[in-house]
Amino acid sequence: MAEGVEAHFPYALHTRGIDPYYSEDHFSLTQEGYEPKPAFSAYMAFINRRPEGSVQTPAAWHDKARRYYYPQWTRPDGKKAGMVWCVEGETRRALRFKGGKPVFRNLYGRRIPVLELEDGVFNVPVSESPVYFEGAEITK
Repeated sequence: MAEGVEAHFPYALHTRGIDPYYSEDHFSLTQEGYEPKPAFSAYMAFINRRPEGSVQTPAAWHDKARRYYYPQWTRPDGKKAGMVWCVEGETRRALRFKGGKPVFRNLYGRRIPVLELEDGVFNVPVSESPVYFEGAEITK
């Protein structure tokens, strides 16, 4: 969406196959009996964090090396929000926020504690799994 994509769709809600060696049997969001897979929870976390009507922030959303990503948006309720992740490994980054104290959530939408190092600077765990934030925006 930070690149201008206006809509996205999951590949499949449900597949009936159970062959562990056939890739097409693993692409759905639900398993046998329509029980949610972990991907369903991750998809819902994204939808809940970036609801329809959200407006992308027109600013840089990754570093020059394309190692760290931090797209941000304004939700229909006016709250600033975004996500942060990196492409390699796990680390912690001191990120400065403005506009309030952000709430942080993991890939599945569960709230996670993040240490505030100083006023507006938070020690955010960054990995290949996104961390969502809402209630503030990252500044440079």
